[in-house]
Amino acid sequence: MKKLQSQAGKGKKGSVETVEDGWNLLVGAESEKIVGMANDFEPEGEQRDVFGDGKASGRIVKIISGLR
Repeated sequence: MKKLQSQAGKGKKGSVETVEDGWNLLVGAESEKIVGMANDFEPEGEQRDVFGDGKASGRIVKIISGLR
């Protein structure tokens, strides 16, 4: 597994957080490695909400509805 450096503060936003947390892996472009890791990958631990809690649209609707 390749070690990534965080891109925070460099104007880039990516999925580095999920790699650092062990929920995604970088395996390269070789199809055998991709298939092997896809078949054998079993992340451990609890996944944190690095991209939010999935409730943003509901909050936006409440805010917009209050503007009428």
